[in-house]
Amino acid sequence: MAVDWAVVSGIAASLAMLIAVGTLIYAIMSGRKQARQLADQTRGISMQTELLRKQIFGEIYEEARIRDLEFFLPEKKKRPIHEFESRQQEKQELSLGKTVRIGKGREIELHARFWMDAPQKLRAISWGFVDSLAGKDYEGHPEILKLQRAFVVEKTSQFEREIYKDWHGHWHMEFPFSRFLPKDEVYVLCFIVKGDDEGKFPLAVNIRTEEAKNPFRGELWIEVT
Repeated sequence: MAVDWAVVSGIAASLAMLIAVGTLIYAIMSGRKQARQLADQTRGISMQTELLRKQIFGEIYEEARIRDLEFFLPEKKKRPIHEFESRQQEKQELSLGKTVRIGKGREIELHARFWMDAPQKLRAISWGFVDSLAGKDYEGHPEILKLQRAFVVEKTSQFEREIYKDWHGHWHMEFPFSRFLPKDEVYVLCFIVKGDDEGKFPLAVNIRTEEAKNPFRGELWIEVT
């Protein structure tokens, strides 16, 4: 049987055309995929760079991410506290909320705590009684006499920090080398308070982290009876 070479040539040309078109389409699609990958990598680098810039200049959060600022009582078996022993639980910490009541003219040990609502580097904490809040004036507020290291049994090293009291009676704790705290980590403050005048007084707490433009600002209340 004779071969129709014209037909064969036409089929070969058609196959060659299909292969060429397929190769072209594959090249275009591969190019698009590579372009998308490159764009994704570029965006990733850009986001990392922006995050680093914000970390350096403290712009990740508008305000330091802090939650659940409150007073509490530690376990009685570990730290019995005069004036609160009847309320303390033997093997469990007890939350007191944002208000605590103390006796007039007595030096009382108070414990306050807060949780990190995001991983952050702690730079400074300050707390003290304010003379006015929300348009209301407060006179004769209690005094924070000193800080207490209630949970220290034996100290082998000192984490460097600066602690001082200003002329308003506010205490400041500053960390020259920022202290990193992960999300959900709790930080405890312990201090001695004495109130000579009866009343309910606001205790302002400011907490600054490296990642935030502004410090967290909250209030606790101490009622002297």
